[in-house]
Amino acid sequence: MRVEVFVPLGMTHSSVLIPDRLDEFKSIRYSRDGTPLPFFDTDNRGGGAIYSSAHDMVRFGMFMLEDHLADQKAILSEEQIDEMVRPTARDDRGRGIGVAWQHDRTNRDVALVEHRGSMPGATAGFTFVPGADVAIVVLSNGDRVSVTRIRDLVLEALGLADPPQDDQQEEEKPPAGFHPGPELAGTWEGAIATYQGDTPLRLEIRVDGDIHARLGSELPTLLGQVAFDDGILEGALMGTIQSDDVKNRAYPHALVLRVRLRIPVDRRLCGRRSRDRYRLPHHGKS
Repeated sequence: MRVEVFVPLGMTHSSVLIPDRLDEFKSIRYSRDGTPLPFFDTDNRGGGAIYSSAHDMVRFGMFMLEDHLADQKAILSEEQIDEMVRPTARDDRGRGIGVAWQHDRTNRDVALVEHRGSMPGATAGFTFVPGADVAIVVLSNGDRVSVTRIRDLVLEALGLADPPQDDQQEEEKPPAGFHPGPELAGTWEGAIATYQGDTPLRLEIRVDGDIHARLGSELPTLLGQVAFDDGILEGALMGTIQSDDVKNRAYPHALVLRVRLRIPVDRRLCGRRSRDRYRLPHHGKS
């Protein structure tokens, strides 16, 4: 990626991993409840999870707009770029989809081409407007910021979109705090089931709303992004699942917890490993 993409396009602050020369620019990632997240890697290096600056992403946008900057090398021809963004399918809203690019229109009927992505503690939105030669990049090191709303504000400032009507505006509400009653507070124990056996999981739900999770023999960690609704507890934590296909990686996994709690309960948990993440989809049995 560095040789074939970043260097030719002059993206000096972009990388798949974070080398020592860029470590000082690294941002701390935060969960939805404001908890700092430890550094973690992903298993799709190069297919996503690229570390970059907003400036570098705008340079990439100018390349996609075929602006031909003097210090950039054309790693793709204009015909190849056009083919990348050409819609070949439609989503359920009728919007065109190209090679990882999605088409949309503003409320002033201005055509947009965009891509968004996220992982725990990071959200990115990249939009370019071919008809106006504009590239918009919004990067966030948290989960509570609407990158789409910020993009819309930029489009409005440039006269490419109108502000939404009052009945169209959606007020972003802060997440409701978790306030467990006495029937939920306490210790819950169970396991995440994998094809090679179970990984023990222990949850300590405290009366102040903090939840401490311990996966296997690892140190307890605070459960982040906690939500509780209609008997379902959700949260996220970092840890390692002890199955051969993943346990020897040099970084922990981002685990998503989803448990149904029923009252009365015997405080047992059960779970399974899904294709791309780990969930606890079942419930404490009555």
